[in-house]
Amino acid sequence: MPLLSLAQQWLVARGCPPEALVLGPGSISQPADAATAQLEEHLRSSADRYTLVDHYTDDGEPFEAWALLRDSHPAPDTAAFRLIVESADVRSGTYTLREGAFADEQAAWEWLDERDRPLPSVPRTAGPPSAARAAVMPSAETAGRRR
Repeated sequence: MPLLSLAQQWLVARGCPPEALVLGPGSISQPADAATAQLEEHLRSSADRYTLVDHYTDDGEPFEAWALLRDSHPAPDTAAFRLIVESADVRSGTYTLREGAFADEQAAWEWLDERDRPLPSVPRTAGPPSAARAAVMPSAETAGRRR
């Protein structure tokens, strides 16, 4: 899995207790903000909800990874594709996750190619604040790069 929270989700779906997977302070990198921690918890606890469509990791500076997911249980009138973008600050040992919702796979690819607007917000009653989800995630390294 391209993101730690997705790997944790996979393990939970196969019977691993969720509390055994949460990494404590001082272990590797830490979430940079509450929105990241909330999104990770949502992903970790959504066993079998999302199917990985595609992903990419650029481990250079700046580090970025993204995962395109299909939501198998979208709410009515909700976009079925999710794009999760991780950006890491290696120097500070922190990372952020941001999520966008797209009507179809093509719309997600267009956003990845252009990155000229905020990620489309994801309607969820319990989740990261919409302002945090809507952060524009520019990256010269991955703009225009597909599969």
